[in-house]
Amino acid sequence: MKGNDNSIEKYLRQFERDEPQYKTIYFLLIFLMKMHYGLEFDKKWSEFSKEILSINRFNISHPVISDIIDNLNKSPLKLSRNSTLYRAQKTKNSALEKYIYQLFATDGTLEGVFSLLDKWLSIDNKSDVDAILTSKDGKNFCDEFMKCKKSGFWGLNKKYSGAPPAEKTKSNRANPQGIRYLYAAEDTETTIAEVRPTINERVSIATLKTKKTLRLADLTSDKNTTLARIFSKVALGDEETYLPMQYLAERIKISGFDGIRYKSSLHDGGVNIVLFNPNSCKITSSELRTIDKILYQSSRQFPFERDQEDMIHSVYNGDYGQLITTIATIRDELKKSIAGISLEEANNQTNSNSAT
Repeated sequence: MKGNDNSIEKYLRQFERDEPQYKTIYFLLIFLMKMHYGLEFDKKWSEFSKEILSINRFNISHPVISDIIDNLNKSPLKLSRNSTLYRAQKTKNSALEKYIYQLFATDGTLEGVFSLLDKWLSIDNKSDVDAILTSKDGKNFCDEFMKCKKSGFWGLNKKYSGAPPAEKTKSNRANPQGIRYLYAAEDTETTIAEVRPTINERVSIATLKTKKTLRLADLTSDKNTTLARIFSKVALGDEETYLPMQYLAERIKISGFDGIRYKSSLHDGGVNIVLFNPNSCKITSSELRTIDKILYQSSRQFPFERDQEDMIHSVYNGDYGQLITTIATIRDELKKSIAGISLEEANNQTNSNSAT
């Protein structure tokens, strides 16, 4: 951004005062500038989406894609070698649990449960325990237990903890059907949320380690807020949403990136990573978890909260003519100050102002 005495920062900061009227104008300006850039990007993305869905599928040269790639290339994120990621998958009972159920088998009746309890409570010497553990079911349980302990895989094994084979790969946020990408997260809670389990459902969580330093397109940066919102949108297999993102992901891949880092829309503060090469990570272990509780939080939009109503009334009942005149003056000054500056640069400048 070109720096001068008539910078956006100067013109915005002069209205960051304690008086309610000026504070309202200041935050209104920041909101409008962010919204303006966001709406402009949404319009371009909508045009691109329409083209790839109904006009051209393989021969596309829409400027919005080139602009995105250029911006991502300016600030790639390096994910260090041996970084830890997590990958969750819903699963049924593990082999270890199966052998436990066989070892403690009952006929499912209440009498059967009490009979089983009596059997185990009557054990009073080592030979009785040995007799149970050396039985077929007991040996299966012990063998599977030692296998899990030695390998570190208590949930799904290494073969099934990674990306599925090509013939089972479904269309997803970044990949078309049949093209294998590896989806993971930076923490366990996020990766669990991404598979949308229900209460009491089992989830296997694999721990992954990157084999080398990876170059990622970082959509979590403040510079890419609008694109991040689009890419993180929950689509649940909707082709109209997935297809444009899949095209963008492929363009990012051929531009020299190893993957994409993006915000989770299912876990607040969570971050996901999709890697274009499933072999970029080694799978070191897995664990099995049961979902105990799912928590949703919400905030009311309408009607307004009392303090919001008071703020709106205070502006409405104030000097409205002066408010418009002041905003018009700021608008004219801003037009002068941002001449030759892109909307994205203006948006980034307002981001830095609002954070200070």
